[in-house]
Amino acid sequence: MHAKPLMLVLIRSTARVFFHLSTTDAVEELLLWRNPSQSAAVLGGVTLGFWVLNVVAYSPVVVLATVAQFGVLLCFLVNVAAGFLKRYAAGWWG
Repeated sequence: MHAKPLMLVLIRSTARVFFHLSTTDAVEELLLWRNPSQSAAVLGGVTLGFWVLNVVAYSPVVVLATVAQFGVLLCFLVNVAAGFLKRYAAGWWG
């Protein structure tokens, strides 16, 4: 019995979960611009990533740290706004 490579199985299962398609169909739809908004979002994300890493010359560590900082800032602002509005989300902490 021929075993499938683990990476191929993971890629196909992830594509089915997110795109409800097989891997080759998802790539084909992106490359042929059958769904223009999805293809434009991927192109914009790749272009932004290229610009940040090559043109501005940030390292991936700096980019990840900056994203983490903005995530912490966003959580703080949501918490402060919830305190002002007296609306506390029922969290897992009790």
